[in-house]
Amino acid sequence: MSTIVWISRDAEIAAMTAKHLRAEGHIKPDRTNAGGQAWRYSVTEVSHLSEGLVHAGNCHKFGFEAVPGQQGWVRMSSSASPATVVSRLLNMARAAA
Repeated sequence: MSTIVWISRDAEIAAMTAKHLRAEGHIKPDRTNAGGQAWRYSVTEVSHLSEGLVHAGNCHKFGFEAVPGQQGWVRMSSSASPATVVSRLLNMARAAA
């Protein structure tokens, strides 16, 4: 199977997973401190998707920051889409396996 097919399939899985997590309330729209668009993620789901590699104690090392006043929630320090973040977490877990 070609690399393009794998990338396409991985992107599709990440997009479907992100959509499912949004529907269940594990990914929610948020605002950055500067007022820009951001997404917040349940720390539990971030840990689950990364198979425990990313958790509340080390999430800052992976580009996440705590959401002020929202214990148990983190957001990316970049404006990455939910599908991009989910893809990154899934790839981290796959690489560690």
